[in-house]
Amino acid sequence: MGSPFEDAEGYVNAEGAFHSFANSPTLATICLILSVVIALWFLYRSFTLH
Repeated sequence: MGSPFEDAEGYVNAEGAFHSFANSPTLATICLILSVVIALWFLYRSFTLH
């Protein structure tokens, strides 16, 4: 997977989101929800250990 920019100047002058999830908001939302669920599960388990 190559860079979406021709040179360093293109990178510096880029506007808006240019990360890998920029064209896939659904994937970003799924990752966010999954991260929250995992974090809540770890919190729950850490307080319910005997």
